[in-house]
Amino acid sequence: MKALIFLVGCMLTPVIIHAQNITEDTISWTSGTSIDMRSSTERTSSSTIVTYPQNKIQLIQGSRTRELDVMSREGSWSDVSLDGFVVFIVRYGQIEGILRIEKAGDITSALLDFSDAAVSGIKQKFIINSIETR
Repeated sequence: MKALIFLVGCMLTPVIIHAQNITEDTISWTSGTSIDMRSSTERTSSSTIVTYPQNKIQLIQGSRTRELDVMSREGSWSDVSLDGFVVFIVRYGQIEGILRIEKAGDITSALLDFSDAAVSGIKQKFIINSIETR
């Protein structure tokens, strides 16, 4: 009987499990630590990046939400639980930059880089500790 239950469970697993796909799902990437790449200063603060399958990304830090428009996307990543990356070319107002989200081994990170847009442009890396599909 236990073997039958196990077999039925194995047969249903592909139906129940849905890989988080960055091109199809709205995904929240939550970080408790970020690094200012210009000064190498590490900060402990909660941030959430929300990627949408449409051309929009939100950066939520405390009570402040910034909307980034996606101009283009380089790469695809069909299962964010596996190693991979995607690069978004984004615009915030009139400023263009990139958002690179990647997983390598046990580390998932997001690099938001507007440093080419201005001398004081931000270049911040978020260490992701939680990934959820909305």
